[in-house]
Amino acid sequence: MRFGRTYTQVWSAIQALADKPRWRIRDVMIGAPGLSDSAVRQYLNRLLRAGYVEPLPRVPAYGPVYYRAIRPLTGKAPLLDGNGQRRPAPVTRQQAIWGTMRRLPQWTIPELAAFASVGERPLSRASVSHYVRQLERAGYLVCLERHPSRTGIPSRYALKPAHRLKPLPPERRSSRVLFDPNTRQTIELPRRAS
Repeated sequence: MRFGRTYTQVWSAIQALADKPRWRIRDVMIGAPGLSDSAVRQYLNRLLRAGYVEPLPRVPAYGPVYYRAIRPLTGKAPLLDGNGQRRPAPVTRQQAIWGTMRRLPQWTIPELAAFASVGERPLSRASVSHYVRQLERAGYLVCLERHPSRTGIPSRYALKPAHRLKPLPPERRSSRVLFDPNTRQTIELPRRAS
């Protein structure tokens, strides 16, 4: 099962049922429409192995299986493997770039691409450059030294101090829209100067 909407939908549905003394898989599926029975059962089994939920004894013995929460179901959906063990969430490109920007006092796009590359997944200068340009247009960055691209000397940037403490990276929604999950604001980017 791929982590993402499926886990999140099942987790949200179970969170909504957590106050009830008991609930069934059918109740979870009502709260998470559009998901297959097998996807709901698979994540529920992972939560069961991790100790978040438990089945209640069947009454009568052939009756439906009811569940209940035995741990607080707060926060985001935990990423669990088939044995119920926590797995680290994969790092996205934007998270890698943002984390590197926060750690370095100043940088060029080639430096940022090199330092932010994650494991076997190197980041291209083009993708880093595109994200940097969007953040600059949104007012997150300051250009310390601007050099025309024809000189071959990369421009030097820094993250503005007000944004350095924000843990989550602004998310690209389109070429003209960013969403800042730290402030929950949508930012319309100004058009580029011609």
